[in-house]
Amino acid sequence: MMYHLRYRLMDLARTSRRAILPCIIALAALYFGLYAVFGPKGFQILHEREAELALANAELDILKDEQEGLERRVRLLNGRAVDRDLLEEEARRTLNMAHPDEVIVLMQPHSPTDGGNSDRGVRPAR
Repeated sequence: MMYHLRYRLMDLARTSRRAILPCIIALAALYFGLYAVFGPKGFQILHEREAELALANAELDILKDEQEGLERRVRLLNGRAVDRDLLEEEARRTLNMAHPDEVIVLMQPHSPTDGGNSDRGVRPAR
C-alpha cells in the first residue's frame, strides 16, 4: 500500500512539473491581455479619449463659427464704409433705446433649473 501511495505522489509531482510552465505562460498572457484592455493606455481609455476628442472638436466648431460671426461684425464696423444697420443696432443696444413705433417684448432669461419653461410663460411645478 505504501508503495502505491509513493508512486502516485511521484507521478503527481512529475505531472505538476510539466504543468508549471504552461500555467505561468497562461497567467502572463492573461495579465498582459487585461492590461491591454483596462490599463492606463488600454482600449477602454482609448475609447473614452476618442469620445472626449469628438466633444472637444464639436465645441471647437461652435467657437469657430462664433468667432467668424464676431469677425464679420468687426469688419462691418471697421473701415470707411460702416454698415448703417449694424451701427444703428449697436447704438440702440448700447444706449438701450428704441423707435417710438417698435414693440418691445421683455422675456425672462432662461435658467437651467426651471426646466426650460420660462420662455413659454409656464411656471415649474412645486
